[in-house]
Amino acid sequence: MKKLLFAFMALMAIAFVACEDDDNNSKTTVDFEDVTLNSNGLNVNDSISGSITSGDLAVTCTWTSSAWGTFGSGFFVSNQTDTANAGSTNAFSCVAQSGVNSSSNYAVFYSSTDSIKFSSPVDMESVMLCNNAYAYVSMKNGDSFAKKFEAGDYFYVTLTLYNESNTSLGTKDFYLGDFRDGKSTIVSDWTELDLSTFSGVSYIKFSFSSSDTGSWGINTPQYFCIDNISYYKAE
Repeated sequence: MKKLLFAFMALMAIAFVACEDDDNNSKTTVDFEDVTLNSNGLNVNDSISGSITSGDLAVTCTWTSSAWGTFGSGFFVSNQTDTANAGSTNAFSCVAQSGVNSSSNYAVFYSSTDSIKFSSPVDMESVMLCNNAYAYVSMKNGDSFAKKFEAGDYFYVTLTLYNESNTSLGTKDFYLGDFRDGKSTIVSDWTELDLSTFSGVSYIKFSFSSSDTGSWGINTPQYFCIDNISYYKAE
């Protein structure tokens, strides 16, 4: 009887490990390391409009050159590490000076209607977020457009997740700068945002809110960095 019991327990342990391995194997983490960058450490040269594909997802962006200079919106993949220079000329450096876990590449988002799109619906786990150098220094010191943050100030990005029927599944906020209720936080390290309550996600959109607004809208530079987008293929 004891031999049968031990044999049954052994089989159950093997089955549990097998299931655990299957779950682990189904997890996908997109880290943008497969995106080729130019000599300036960006995925763009003169102009680009459309999608950047990494793993099972595509991030959309627009990058335009004109007589007024080069500008863009949406997502841009970068490995820039400059945190010494302030202002909009240093918009594509992560203040953490690398991707997650000292990796090279990460994505920078600049205010737009662009989104993260999955090739098929997924069950989300998490994303890693951080400030870019431009927004970080602006909140810390102020600049010609935006104020130095003080008690009561805040700046956050809202993620809105949608299913394949274009129906919102809900939202999740992430505070990039938070000076409410005695806090004085400006995010300078990669920080995990848990999205594990969202299933059947087809795409994610982003919007910003700030205590520093004027007649033209938000004054705080509307940027953030994102890396290690983790999810499971929806059943």
